Amino acid sequence: MMNLLPAFPTPWLRSCIGRLPVRPPSIACCALMNQLVLPVLDEDTRALMQGRSYVMEVTDIGLVVGFTLGSTRFEARAPEAKPDLRIASSGIDFARMAAREIDADTLFFSRRLVMQGDTELGLIVRNAIDAVDFDETASGRLAQSALRRGLRFAAIIEKKRESR
Repeated sequence: MMNLLPAFPTPWLRSCIGRLPVRPPSIACCALMNQLVLPVLDEDTRALMQGRSYVMEVTDIGLVVGFTLGSTRFEARAPEAKPDLRIASSGIDFARMAAREIDADTLFFSRRLVMQGDTELGLIVRNAIDAVDFDETASGRLAQSALRRGLRFAAIIEKKRESR
């Protein structure tokens, strides 16, 4: 039987994303974090993260977002060359981490998650990621459910691709 699913167009997608302005993805990322992460982030962690510069890079598609945590919300910023903390991984690994299918330590020690910059800040962020309970909010539950469904769909596509 012929496989009708095309391979995921990563080079094409990477080329397109590379031509886009950096601000819109940063704004979208901050909107998601303000909706899903900020409500469940404790005050002590907020205080430690506030005012620092962050860059998150989705390595397989070349997406780079910059942001900071202001006094009341995450705010988009142009990605800095030397942020306080840079976090990089593939899109699927970020999604798996957000869906709680894999933890940051596993990705880090298998060299699939890179954290560069302030080591103490990296530990604070990693602990915050681990402590966030998306089940505390309706939007968090919805986001995790959507991520898990998307990951199952991606796994089906990958299996079909491998069987070619």
